[in-house]
Amino acid sequence: RRTFSYTPRLQASENEDAFLSQFKNTSIFGKLADKPEALMALRDFAELMKAQGQPIIWIDANSPPSAFQMMKLAANSEFREAAQKVVSELQKAGVDL
Repeated sequence: RRTFSYTPRLQASENEDAFLSQFKNTSIFGKLADKPEALMALRDFAELMKAQGQPIIWIDANSPPSAFQMMKLAANSEFREAAQKVVSELQKAGVDL
């Protein structure tokens, strides 16, 4: 019997989260660069959206969410809690919303 074996890729690297890589190119990132709590709240929020199968709606301004999508998100308690945490952390960092 043969056993399966594999060799990891020598140049394997972890892909950076798409949300964070796009966010780093914004002007607001400079304000938040030294505020890890705010960045973590944003990252957690993006991960929650991704885990629930929702697109990261604020990145693509060409296709805003429908009223139905907004109602569905507003009805989700995890979404509301994560959104409140993001708002709170951004306000602590001095970002006007």
